[in-house]
Amino acid sequence: MNLSQTQKPRRVRAKPRLVEVVRVERLTPRMVRVVLSGEELEGFTTRGPAEHLKVNFPPTGDSKLVLPEWGPEGPILLESQQRPLNRTYTPRRWDTEARELTMDFLLHDEGPGSSWAQQAQPGQVVAVSHQPGGVYKVDAEASWYLIGGDEAALPAVGTLLEALPPSCFAYVFVEVADATEELKLESPARFQVTWLHHGGVAGRVGRKLEQAVRGFLFPESDGRVWIGCEAGVMRDIRRHLLNERGMDRTRAHTQGYWKYGTVNHPDNDRGQDVG
Repeated sequence: MNLSQTQKPRRVRAKPRLVEVVRVERLTPRMVRVVLSGEELEGFTTRGPAEHLKVNFPPTGDSKLVLPEWGPEGPILLESQQRPLNRTYTPRRWDTEARELTMDFLLHDEGPGSSWAQQAQPGQVVAVSHQPGGVYKVDAEASWYLIGGDEAALPAVGTLLEALPPSCFAYVFVEVADATEELKLESPARFQVTWLHHGGVAGRVGRKLEQAVRGFLFPESDGRVWIGCEAGVMRDIRRHLLNERGMDRTRAHTQGYWKYGTVNHPDNDRGQDVG
């Protein structure tokens, strides 16, 4: 057998789009909203809620982003050149007519995204993925949704709520540091939000969310669950849903948005090793 005929071609990542900061708004003490625009956003699209894309940042202490040359196989790095630092974020809103992409950045400990967002100003340039990926498909037939997330997943929670149909009822649990981090959420659906506060206790972020999910009384009608939080907490919640509740895995979406002790946690961690 010719192995070259059976191997899948390597997926080439399209060149990121250069964008410019046009507005910056501090939503809470630890959440910054940055609105990006630029000619290279022509053709940019979003397909639904809870998507993700990479944001490429200038080196720390440098205001200028320099992307490598791009060829048919992807980036072409010179001997002395390094890939730009990047992190994964949820597109909070895309305005096609205004050609504006809204991103919410959580300010935390050191990291290229957090450091950049703390000093972001109009006129600065970053680069975003050519197109976002990882869209979550809302089940329009579900009568209820249980949505849970920590502050890292809060932008995704917002997009999901805004995508729910009016016929649905959403039970929402969001864990943040304290009351100053609570945001106004909106949805065409009826929903009830419960804010949980971790108080910044090291190693415990997400555990109050886990307790809330464990204590949630499932309605008898057909529903769906969406969870986004720290990877270890996500796995414990997933085990509870699949093994203790006996929930059909097709009705439970779980996502690890970050992980204790890990830098730049993979954006495709859905707890596939659980259940």
